[in-house]
Parts: sequence; structure tokens; C-alpha cells
Amino acid sequence: MTKHGAGDRGSRIMAGLGVMTLVACAAVIWNVTPEKRIVEDPVLKRRPVTLFDGVHLLGGLAPSVAYVVETSEGLVLVDSGLEANCQSLLQQMKYLQLNPGRLKKILLTHAHGDHVLGAMYLQRLTGARIYAGRADSDILRSGGPPEALFSTYDMPGIETHSTEVDMELEGGETIHSGDVRIEVIGTPGHTPGSLCFLMERDGRRILFSGDTVQSISGDLGTYAAYLSPRYRSSAADYLATLRKLRELPAPDVLLPGHPQVPRPPSSSHLSMPGSEADSPGVSAEVTVEQWQQMMTDGITEMQRLVDRYAADGADFLDGTPREILPGLYYLGEFSDWAVYVLREGKRWYVFDAPGGAGLIEFLEQRLQKLEQSLDGVAGVLVTSVSIEATAGLGGMVEKFKCPVVVHRDGLQSLRERLPRETRFVMAATIDEKSEFPVVATSLSGRGSAKVVFGMRRADRSILVSGRLLGKVDNRRLVQELLGDLAAEDGDTAAYRKTLDLFESMAPDVWLPARPVNGQNANLYDQQWQSIIERNRTSLRKNAGPG
Repeated sequence: MTKHGAGDRGSRIMAGLGVMTLVACAAVIWNVTPEKRIVEDPVLKRRPVTLFDGVHLLGGLAPSVAYVVETSEGLVLVDSGLEANCQSLLQQMKYLQLNPGRLKKILLTHAHGDHVLGAMYLQRLTGARIYAGRADSDILRSGGPPEALFSTYDMPGIETHSTEVDMELEGGETIHSGDVRIEVIGTPGHTPGSLCFLMERDGRRILFSGDTVQSISGDLGTYAAYLSPRYRSSAADYLATLRKLRELPAPDVLLPGHPQVPRPPSSSHLSMPGSEADSPGVSAEVTVEQWQQMMTDGITEMQRLVDRYAADGADFLDGTPREILPGLYYLGEFSDWAVYVLREGKRWYVFDAPGGAGLIEFLEQRLQKLEQSLDGVAGVLVTSVSIEATAGLGGMVEKFKCPVVVHRDGLQSLRERLPRETRFVMAATIDEKSEFPVVATSLSGRGSAKVVFGMRRADRSILVSGRLLGKVDNRRLVQELLGDLAAEDGDTAAYRKTLDLFESMAPDVWLPARPVNGQNANLYDQQWQSIIERNRTSLRKNAGPG
């Protein structure tokens, strides 16, 4: 994903010349003149706007925003947006009658792509110096990995690149730019090197909060407990940051990275003054009481996450073998399929048999890491008769002589592929009274011969769902779901009914065949309902009536 090289640098320089030409025409393109006044009530909008004399919002970026501060030395930019945002950013500066050539400093609040990937381009174009948190600087200089720059935010087609940091910051420093002083506050948590920037203008304390407090509504830039550690920073650090911010004098104005301004009814992402679609925006002013409440709510939320990490932070389905609950193990992925095993006394049960050759060795090695030994297999419980779920079934049956639990519709398919003496058990017969320590439920819609398995461990309900249900958190996953439903063995109407059944199951622990972004096996708050609703929404928006 990361691209470097002299040719790439040359193309960026040529693009920069083109942008400067475009900037020169920006006022003609928009044919409007910005208001020149000292704003009494700063309002955040989806367009460039002057918040105070010399403090401006560049609101036409997506998905974040940037801010510009005028000083006697030149311009200071807080965050840069994506590289693809740079033309819009420069146009907005020109619209506000700001000369991009006077840009002297670029302050980055944290190393997420939507805030930093434009900085290198602007640095080369203007010679501005880049300031960033010390703990984020290695990520910026290396241009990755993608999960550090984007977390789980779906931004297909966005290339990453290195960004040279001129000045590393930790917090406690003061940045001088002519007649303006900007205090640096270290706020680790959203990322390890997150920063806030504080300045005074017209007697008001103005806080550029980045994603530490990412929206004017008070929503924090937190990562929920179901997100794998490689996609987030430390909840404990974030908690300490919020406690520190609560003890500081409250700002008068909060300028966050994602103001969450309501989008006006327009096809354009950038509404200019005078446009019918111009949004009323939201006020950037905060009272002491509002600030204290925001911090208190954030501390409560973050304390809950810290407690959850301490209780079950080892339950991420991120490729590392681990015991989820007593006797229930996640062994990682084999041939792009999550492998789960269950121990009941001295009997082992394996869910699905992906990958063909090497599966048994994989099971033995992964269990050995957990100080367990696979002495035998009492049964293989298949969630699907697809090749991806059963390619290793022949080797399992041959070595362990174990029965196979299967949906009746998939029986013939497996009989043609497995030894004649294989014992098959119909999933419909697997209930609380059967020889197996699970309950099987046959479902349909996404592929044929689908079964899910439920059980209880440590007073918690567990669901092993195979590939029938998955998170659809980005466009690729939505298209994958719709493709499956459009296939010969897919049925959208049946899948809708299956979602209704899933909703009623409401497990505490969910074990899918393809975990997304190392998701936590535990389901918190309304997460299960959210997963079901996202699947339903995908059908409504894309599949039509089924």
C-alpha cells in the first residue's frame, strides 16, 4: 500500500504546481467574498469560515476538518486532512483570502490518515515545518502500517506515504509563531502520541482537540472494548488524559477534529456561503459546566473500557491462540478460517475443518502453545459443507475416526468426499439431551446446509456461527454479503428470516468464521443488535426486496 520513490516525488511536485494554478482561480470558481468581521459566536460549518479574527475553519474536507491561525510570522495549520483533500484545503485558504505561501507550521494532533496524509504534500509545496507527537512520529515517518494510520476506518483506495516530522512534541512545550503562543498538551489515548493545542485569542481560551475530543457534541474519540489492540491505543492512557483535561481550566471554545455538523440537503460535500444548502452549523463555544460534564462522561466511559480490558482483554480474535472461556479455545486462523475447539472432560470437539493438509498439525501446535494436547477428537461440528469449511475433514475422520455433525441438506455432498465408514449425525438431532455438549440450529439464506452451534460456559451463552453471519463494517464486506446472497445457493428472503432468529439468540460470546479487525469475542452493550441491524441495512440499501 505504501509507495515511495523519485518518480512519485516528482509527480507530487508537478501536482503541486497544478494546485497553485487552481488556487489562483478559486475566487472565480466560487464567485463569493468571505465576510470580514470578528465573530461573536463561532459556528462550525461544512465550509470555510472565520471563527475569530485570524482563526479559521477549513470545513470542506472529508471526513475531518482543519484549522488555520494567522500570526505575524505567517500561517499555522492544525491538521492537514488527506492528501486528496489538499486541493480543497488550498482553495478554502484562498477563499478566506489567506496566502498558502505564508504557511509556516503544520501542527498534527495525531497520526491518523484523515488528519495527516496531506501534511507531506503541503510541506513540499510551502516549506512549512511539521510538528507531531513523539510517540506518533515513527508511524508518520514509516507511513504505516495501515491499521495504525486508519484503525478500522474503511478508506479504500487511499495510499499511505511517509511524512517527515521536523519537531517531535510530548506536551508541555510552547510553540511561538510571531505574536501567537500555542501551548502543547500531551493527550495520549486515541493514539499514543495524540496532542491538543491551546491558544488565547480575544480573551478566549481556544482548544484544538483533534480526536481526543473529536466532536463538538462531546463524543470522545474512544475505541470500544471490542477493538483489537493493534487498531487502538491504551484505554488506561486515555483515562489519565481525560482526568488531566478535567483538572485544567476549561476552554471557552472547542475546535475538534470531527465537529459532526449536520449535512445539508445537497449533493455537494462542500457548501459555500450563499448556497441554498448552507448548514446552520453548531456553536464552538462551551461553558465550564458543559466541559466538566463532557470530561466526567468520558471518564466514566473510559473507566468501563479499562475494566473490560482487565476482565477479558485477552479475548480478541486476532490470530493469537487463547482460551476464551474454560474449555473453549480460539486457535487462530487456518486458510482464512477461524478455528475453535471445545474440551468437555477428556473429549475434544472441533468446529469446522478448513484448509486440508496441515490442519491436524495446526491444531496440535496451537493447543500445545496453550499447554493442551489433542489426544483425540470426539466430533467435528461443521457450520457449512462448503470446501472452505470442510477441506480438512477427510484427514480428521481418517485419523480420529470421529463423527461429523452436518445439516441434512449437506449429507450427500460429504458422503461423496469422505470415507464410506464415516459416521454422520444430523444437526437437527443435536439438543441438550444429545451426546454433544452443544445445541445445533439449522438456518438458511447465505449458502446451503448452514448450521450454528450454541452452548453455555461459565454462565455465558456462546454462539459459533461459521460464515453465515458476519460484521459488515465496510463496503467490501457488504459487497461480499450481497454477492453470496445473489449466488445460486443464496436467498435474500431466507436470510432476512435468519437475521430475525439471530436477533433472538443474543449471545454473550460470538465466534464467527471470519472475525473482522481482530474483533473481541465478547459482545458488549447493544453490539449484537447493531451487527444485526447493519446486515439488515445492507439488504435494504443494496439488495432491494428479496
